[in-house]
This record gives sequence, C-alpha cells and structure tokens, in this order.
Amino acid sequence: KNVKTEGLFAPFWSLDGQYVYANDFKYLYKFSVSAGKQEEVIPLADICPKGFEMDASAKFSFLEDGSLLFSVQIADEDCRICKSLVSSSHKRGAFIYFPNEKRTVRIFTDDYCVENIIDGAHGDFYIAAHKKDGKFPKSTLNTGDLYKISDSGKRAELIIIKANNPSFAKQK
Repeated sequence: KNVKTEGLFAPFWSLDGQYVYANDFKYLYKFSVSAGKQEEVIPLADICPKGFEMDASAKFSFLEDGSLLFSVQIADEDCRICKSLVSSSHKRGAFIYFPNEKRTVRIFTDDYCVENIIDGAHGDFYIAAHKKDGKFPKSTLNTGDLYKISDSGKRAELIIIKANNPSFAKQK
C-alpha cells in the first residue's frame, strides 16, 4: 500500500514482523505492514538520552523482552578516533529503552565509542566498539573490539579484539 516514507531513516522490524519502524531524526514512526498505514508517532526525545544527536547511522533493534536497543551520537562527548576518521567527532553510545518503565539506560562504558549494535539470540546482543582515546591507524575505519552483552546490558564479555566490521545472522 502507499505510505509516505520519504525522509525516514534506520528502518527496523518489530519482533512479530507486523510493524516497521523508522525515524526522521525527531520522531520514531510505527507502520503497520498489513494495514499499510502509520500507527504511532513517538518523539525521540522521550526515548533517547539528553544531549543526543540523531543521524542516518543510528541503529535500533527490539530485544526479546520488548525493550529497544539503540545507538545514537552524544553531542557533548567526543571521540578522538572518530574525529580523525569520519566527519563527526561526537561519540556514539549504546542504550536500552524500557517502554513499560519509560526509562533509558546506557549499557556500555563511557570510555568506548560504539560502532555497531547487532541483535543476537536468547536476549544477548553484540556491540562493536573502540576506545574513544585509543590509537588505530587511519586505514582501520570500523575496526573495534566485539563484545557480547548479556542480562539487559549488565554484563559485557570481550569476544574478538579488533574485529573488522563484524556482521552475522541471528540464530534461533
């Protein structure tokens, strides 16, 4: 069906596959796949931490418990590596939004800049990140360490050191 989606970024699926979500840097839009229409508009300021900056590289994913895993830039935090490699010097953080509690928590240490978040199976997910003040050669864009995150962000386990642009499929 015809649904206006111009100017929307970072689309992602609901857990049941019935909805698609996307944002326009100010709002998160929920679209019904079967009805072909917009069902809900959520201000990103209600979900994201204070001082966030939304851009086209923001990532979102629902976790099995219905919470929302996401990464966004933090305006008042800089990353020396990102400043030398990409156009933005702002550090990217990883967060979980708990909709029933209307609460957002940062789930990864402030010392790291998050490159990618990857949804896993059984409530686990993965984060590729580099030390915000670390030293990488200029040719290693998207090279960081890969961490397995468990218990809604309470435990982080280093899996791969200097993983180059990790990506994998979710297993059931």
